[in-house]
Amino acid sequence: MAAGVNALLAAVLVVICWAGSMGPITPESDPLRRLRGWHDLAVDTRAVLTTHDARTVIADRRASAALLHWHFHDSDITVLVHDDDGYPSNHFEANHPWTPTPGRRTVALHAHETPPAIGTVLWNAETALSDTKIAQNRSRRLYLFSGIE
Repeated sequence: MAAGVNALLAAVLVVICWAGSMGPITPESDPLRRLRGWHDLAVDTRAVLTTHDARTVIADRRASAALLHWHFHDSDITVLVHDDDGYPSNHFEANHPWTPTPGRRTVALHAHETPPAIGTVLWNAETALSDTKIAQNRSRRLYLFSGIE
């Protein structure tokens, strides 16, 4: 009996993970929403890095930095975080801070359509967009700016 219940629970969990939804009993908060779309962001970021021959990503927040750090762990791509206030408030700001390196090609992730104000980086005019639907009425939109420090 216990083995049957365990098998049923395991099957239900597998179906939920595979479908990415709990169907009609999915809560409005959609707890799986935060997990969707990260692979798409990594693919989009790699494309911009390749196009602009860059090896450095400047993330605008910890979540993006953590994801890209994980996706690019076996490569020569460096993921840094720009700390606006100068006081590290998380692991990435403390251990992977952006510091200027003249001549370095870089790509920055930013939630706004305008390039981030980061030091003396000269941003290119072209902008890429990573736009992934993460829930029924929500999408994750991050702009990718390329530039040279």
